[in-house]
Amino acid sequence: MHLQSDHSLARGGTLPCPSMVSGWTPAGIFSSLTHPKNRINLIDMHKTTALFKALGHATRLRILNLLLGGEVCVCRIMEILQLPQSTASRHLGILKNAGLVEDRRDGIWVHYSLASKQMPLALQVMDALGKHLPAIKQCQIDQSRLAEPGLQQKVCR
Repeated sequence: MHLQSDHSLARGGTLPCPSMVSGWTPAGIFSSLTHPKNRINLIDMHKTTALFKALGHATRLRILNLLLGGEVCVCRIMEILQLPQSTASRHLGILKNAGLVEDRRDGIWVHYSLASKQMPLALQVMDALGKHLPAIKQCQIDQSRLAEPGLQQKVCR
């Protein structure tokens, strides 16, 4: 069966139903995916896509940069990166769902750190980021603000 080109689709053409394509059946696709030689580990795929999604935003990379030196209170992350609470929470949630960070509550404050248990790919990526991020000017500025004496007392009270 001949499939139409993208140009015919732009003019209102249609693609054939997948079952009309020679040799395609739902059972055939399922059996090829579940065959031991071709098995797709969907859990690993989900974790991998979550990892790269989490790394796909400058703010999340800046947060990881702050956490490279250890635990940081969310109030300090907000102050250093000049983020409203809702934005900081959203980015930290994405990092947490990807398994890159973990949190610890201390009264009303939440402290974040790099996750102690990460999948092997995340460990390799974090090792590379640990070498790369400190060379970026914005990350250097963020680290210097994190090291400012008295910032924690001013922000967390």
